[in-house]
Amino acid sequence: MSPAAGSLLRKRGWLACVLVLVALQAARLFQAARTETQTWDEGLHLASGYMFLVTGEYRLDVEHPPLGRILNALPLVGLSLDPHLTGKAWADGDAVEQGRALLYAQPSHAAEEILLRARLVTVGLTALLSLVMAFWMRTRFGEPAALLSVFLTTLDPNLSAHGHYVTTDFIAAATAFLTVIAFDGFIRRRTWPSTLMVGLALGVALSSKFSTLFLLPALLLVWLLSRPDWKAMPLQAAVMLLVASAIVAEHQQFGHPAYMLGQVYRNGRWEYFPFVFLVKSPLGALLLALLAAGVLWRAWRREWLVLALPLLVYWGLSITSGINIGVRHLLPVYPLMYALIGAMLWVNGRALYGKALPPLVGVACGLVLLETARIAPRDIAFFNLAAGGPENGPKLLGDSNLDWGQDLGALRQWAASRGISSMCVHYFGTADKGYYGFPDGAAKDGSCRYVAASMTLLQGVYPGEGSYDWLRARTPIARVGWSINIYDMGGTDGATSPRPERQ
Repeated sequence: MSPAAGSLLRKRGWLACVLVLVALQAARLFQAARTETQTWDEGLHLASGYMFLVTGEYRLDVEHPPLGRILNALPLVGLSLDPHLTGKAWADGDAVEQGRALLYAQPSHAAEEILLRARLVTVGLTALLSLVMAFWMRTRFGEPAALLSVFLTTLDPNLSAHGHYVTTDFIAAATAFLTVIAFDGFIRRRTWPSTLMVGLALGVALSSKFSTLFLLPALLLVWLLSRPDWKAMPLQAAVMLLVASAIVAEHQQFGHPAYMLGQVYRNGRWEYFPFVFLVKSPLGALLLALLAAGVLWRAWRREWLVLALPLLVYWGLSITSGINIGVRHLLPVYPLMYALIGAMLWVNGRALYGKALPPLVGVACGLVLLETARIAPRDIAFFNLAAGGPENGPKLLGDSNLDWGQDLGALRQWAASRGISSMCVHYFGTADKGYYGFPDGAAKDGSCRYVAASMTLLQGVYPGEGSYDWLRARTPIARVGWSINIYDMGGTDGATSPRPERQ
């Protein structure tokens, strides 16, 4: 075989591997998008975007920029949905109730159809991020590095969990990464087209979520450390900021209720996000990150700066954050980290680890595959094996790390499959319980034979929901989707262990 033919064969093999990984990722996300109930924030995000498209007014939950919400709402425009313009929710600016009306009060369309259409936009963005990762990494660091980074990106349970929801979290991570690689192109070429590209990417990121403001100091540091043209720098910076129309605003200073290791607290703790990262990241990815850190310590390369500095800046801001409610606020870390792992290990790893590198990488990738297969498609409840898996999740973290209201539909299936027609449901979420066949009220006196309760309520994260000590003392007979415990109040207390249901 000629060298040219061998090179072509390798390229085709690499492309086939990338396409298979992305296709499997998309299939996994589609399955989750089709089966999971609306999560806590999705209704309000969707209502905000849809009402803007219908009325031209952006006044529902304006604490986030509109771009992602508008993109998710676009597939709904042709459905002729009733926007409920005369309802109380729209008059009061109540995004949560407007979201309920948009999803559950449509005579011609089921809530599942509406939500799936909106979620598929996020699924497409997730697949796009993986493809961009693949081709950019191949250009910068070669095909093996690109394949490793794409493998980690497509199988990461946190990116998969939030890569199919109608929220601002994933689009922020994706557009932040796109801005970083656009800035890498600017640093290497210093042309006006590359300057405009950075401005465009930065503008898209800032229009997605305010947390992407971390890009401004991070990219400035990269620029200052990359030997800039000092004469051209002011004008280039002005063009970037002008194109980006950067929005500077104070946001989220007062914290939210949070849960960690059995404790409920308010306002941030610096150790929260490091702990979340350690228990919510795949073990194989953590092993590869350690191997990459060894390379970083021994053989620093300037070309890694554009990935490493934004990663460090975002980590610094996360540790000081007052909002400790989920790994979703760490999503921008993962694409940057996976790109660095691929670049460091495959470009310089052999010099440090020698022949041990391929088997080490193989074991780590095998661990990632094992943990991912174990949780899919219930990725939001992922905890790595060292943390005890999703079974142990309620002892470690709460809220969107585990229970975000996503399993109400699975609970309906569980009850129907067992012929249970009556159940008291204590639900943490914004989905319409009546739509799923459960009454709005739920007695707390043990008068129901079967009682279902969301983990977040059982953890006591939100005291306003009332005490659930009367349930905590009992052993559940089952756990649906890792996030809802089911109790048989007429059965033998403590006789069984919960059996997770995987509808």
